[in-house]
Amino acid sequence: IREWRCKIATATASTSFKLEQHTRPSLDPDLKQAFSDLALLIAANLSGESDNASELMPKSATANRALPFSLFKVQFPVKSTYVVLSFLESRLDGVMFLTYKREEGNPPLDNTLFGPKATQICNHPLAMRVKDEPDNPITSVATCIVGFDLRQVKDFAALPTLNDDGKASFDINGPSMDKVGSWWHARNSIQQRVTSFTGVDPSADMANVLGLPESRD
Repeated sequence: IREWRCKIATATASTSFKLEQHTRPSLDPDLKQAFSDLALLIAANLSGESDNASELMPKSATANRALPFSLFKVQFPVKSTYVVLSFLESRLDGVMFLTYKREEGNPPLDNTLFGPKATQICNHPLAMRVKDEPDNPITSVATCIVGFDLRQVKDFAALPTLNDDGKASFDINGPSMDKVGSWWHARNSIQQRVTSFTGVDPSADMANVLGLPESRD
């Protein structure tokens, strides 16, 4: 596991966050499979291949593998959600924080996002909750927000962009990055996505509005 502790400061306020990188071999097998399935399902939603994805998902471990990936986890104070996600997205071209509500996708992501590994995918106290008894009783959470690298969509056929030193970069200006760049530049504002996830405008003071303690993550 690699770990970074970072601080964002302006003239009037500051916050901090922790970022962890987990390689696939280091992940619990069930968690690795959950994220592999999630990558395939998100890609199917973005590329419009929902029918094929639904047929292949039961065989995902053998017949329909996700592209190689590392898992990154970010932890931050609750009221800094908008600031931290906005900062990360502005520094990582091609990476988007996607919001999802129950029964919203085609193919749906519910079994993965709200299944046994739900809290290891997104564990945020401001996520919306199901008012009535959910069809999936494992969790009452109704929304999720997850970061996704658009290069993981196989149909986008994005090839790594290399720096002068030969290492891969997050540059999306390469000749194979047209679809990645189009999706990334056309994304809704992070403020709209956080509002969709929490039901609260992030420009409001969440700590005061909802009575959340300062240190809760």
